[in-house]
Amino acid sequence: MDLILDELGKCYGSTWVLKQINLTIGSGAFFSLLGASGSGKTTLLKAIAGIEMPDQGRIVHGETDITSHPMEKRPFNTVFQGYALFPHMTVFDNVAFGLRVKGQRGGVLKKSVTEMIDRVGLSDRIHAFPAQLSGGQKQRVAIARVLVCEPRVILLDEPLSALDAVLRGQMQRFLKELHRDLGLTFVFVTHDQDEAISLSDRICILNQGRIEQVDTPDALYHAPRTTFVAEFIGLNNLFQMDDNGDTEFGRAATPHSGSNVLTIRPESVQVGETHARLKSRAVLTDRRFHGDNTLLTFRTATGREILVRRPGRGDTIELGEETILGFPDCDCTVIPGAGPR
Repeated sequence: MDLILDELGKCYGSTWVLKQINLTIGSGAFFSLLGASGSGKTTLLKAIAGIEMPDQGRIVHGETDITSHPMEKRPFNTVFQGYALFPHMTVFDNVAFGLRVKGQRGGVLKKSVTEMIDRVGLSDRIHAFPAQLSGGQKQRVAIARVLVCEPRVILLDEPLSALDAVLRGQMQRFLKELHRDLGLTFVFVTHDQDEAISLSDRICILNQGRIEQVDTPDALYHAPRTTFVAEFIGLNNLFQMDDNGDTEFGRAATPHSGSNVLTIRPESVQVGETHARLKSRAVLTDRRFHGDNTLLTFRTATGREILVRRPGRGDTIELGEETILGFPDCDCTVIPGAGPR
């Protein structure tokens, strides 16, 4: 069943932190709410969960309006950033807690809990207490406790943010595989672009309580509709265009009239010999090695900085050396009506 948010709004005092949110989250999707701190993503998740009540709009699950339903009456469960495990309970008892609250007992409960603990790969830790677990293991217990109650939608509030980089990568793979195996709807809150892009079917980018764009990860990266999205998702170069399509580097091929912004990703900029109609001479001013790629910063005669990404150690060009940069039409994206920058 689809989850529909219709003109949803939330107000704290005189400040609207969610403004006219209209979203349809498809059944079985891995859907991420992505934004900076203060964007409204966690407030939106809390409204879906029933932790916060919206001040306007509706929340509909399938054919049922659940806007006024309390948290415990919604077919959703939430995985929190802080795990929220009971320290005096074993892994088994933590996972079993929700079922016991619902009145389940005996062999049925034991079978359900044991199978779920096995599914998340913690069978050998079934009698351990939270203090004896790693951060990743605690998060798996929290996820198992949610899944064993068989919710239709799993809400995840930045569940991996407290983990180190290696463990975080492992848990990302675990969540992706779990979602694929279960086919449930996952609504995932994060401020991490890479995390959202690698995990999600669709992403909603929030900015100051409003939706900037809802799209696939590929479309958000290659076809941003606003300058905010173009600058928020990954690194980008943005150039102003006038009514005729002219930029400081030449005339662009654009189907749009009016004042627009042209964008090109650093990995698409050509260095040295180029046949691109848009090009500029520039001097290399900085080089940053990132292991599998190198980020180069060039500066034009007008002071414009241009980012270029190259595999491995990057090009052989030296700091202070001048070269030609090309911006192929096929790799440029036009954001219409963006106005002067």
